[in-house]
Amino acid sequence: MQYELCFFAPYSFVVFANTKEYLRMEFLSGPIIELNQYCMIPRLRLGFCNYSLLLLIVVLGTQSCNGRFGAYPLTEKPLTTLVSDSGTLPEVKRARDMDVNDVIQYLNLHEESSWIHTTEAELISLVNEFDDSPEIHELVADYYLTIGNVEEALVYNTKAEERGARSTEFYKKRAEVFAALGQYGLAIDYLNKAVKINGNDPDIYLSKGEVYLNMGDSISSLQYKSHAFIQDSSRLDIAADLAYLYARHDELDKSRNLIDLLIASDYRPKEMKKLDASLYRRKGQMDQANAIYKSLLDSGDTAAGVVLIDHFKQQNLHDSIVHYSTLLLEQDSSNLFALEAKAISFDYKGYYTSALIYYNQMLDIDSLNQEAHEGIRKVKGKIAYLRKLKEQKEAIPNFDFLAPKRNELIDE
Repeated sequence: MQYELCFFAPYSFVVFANTKEYLRMEFLSGPIIELNQYCMIPRLRLGFCNYSLLLLIVVLGTQSCNGRFGAYPLTEKPLTTLVSDSGTLPEVKRARDMDVNDVIQYLNLHEESSWIHTTEAELISLVNEFDDSPEIHELVADYYLTIGNVEEALVYNTKAEERGARSTEFYKKRAEVFAALGQYGLAIDYLNKAVKINGNDPDIYLSKGEVYLNMGDSISSLQYKSHAFIQDSSRLDIAADLAYLYARHDELDKSRNLIDLLIASDYRPKEMKKLDASLYRRKGQMDQANAIYKSLLDSGDTAAGVVLIDHFKQQNLHDSIVHYSTLLLEQDSSNLFALEAKAISFDYKGYYTSALIYYNQMLDIDSLNQEAHEGIRKVKGKIAYLRKLKEQKEAIPNFDFLAPKRNELIDE
């Protein structure tokens, strides 16, 4: 077995049988290495490969494994300072010291970390230095696609194709770029090319289904996503897409079967329960639907409470509105929607003092809330009107004293 010497944080010498696998492990589990650190690997291999075992013995005899080099302690410095204290080494100059395969591996590692430690300038310098490599152009296109710059992604994706990129993954990414640009016909063309290479990839059919759905063709979308699920029935994300599509086409039994599977698998259970409740409502089974929303509200889902209140508002059932508003406020005491619903219902039922209490609670949370100010104005206007009616009624003279008494009429 050939051993290789590597330089990684913490800053001590370590010997590994497989430098690339160690690098991948360190890259994904710890701080992201930079290009100048990565460039050290070929030089370290070249300079120390023949003497690694001897150097290991010397190191083990003269230092501890953490924080010392020989007889002198090392200060905690970034690895970049061990390479270049000036930090002015141009990126392109560093890249020239690397093999193209090492650069591809370096970029693959950054892609796996969603490019969070990558700069655009670094990528431009690399793609300019290795302009003939379709893989590097692919990876730079993926970077731009990840950050949402679809136009630049198309530029480098096209350059990759011009330089010979022909893989399934490449065609899938190219289709994704065209779909993001709204060029659905070209997206379908490239997905068809991907199918010719690997017709057993469920993601291809899933992507085709998504493209057709964006084109407004939900029937074709359902067919392709169904085919994707046949290819891999363990894909719960595809099952969820199908549950929505079946519901959209009024195939409610098929949709509910998938919903039951997803809830049993604990896959997005709240979302699936809400979809299930919507199916019950479409069948007119309101009690079953409301029971599902009630269970979601009890578990802390305030959005389910809003749905319930909206439902009873449409039915003009103010006692139910007050009831579910109270339950929602138990979960979220500052929920303006529930406070307003209670205030409106109390106003409707003639409990004006209670209505004012809830409108004022809304103002305590949001002093500029227009609905609360308008509600208070209306309620106070009703109170003033009733008070005026009462005063007018009390001011009307009572002429009962002019009417003959009942006993007098009897005597006569």
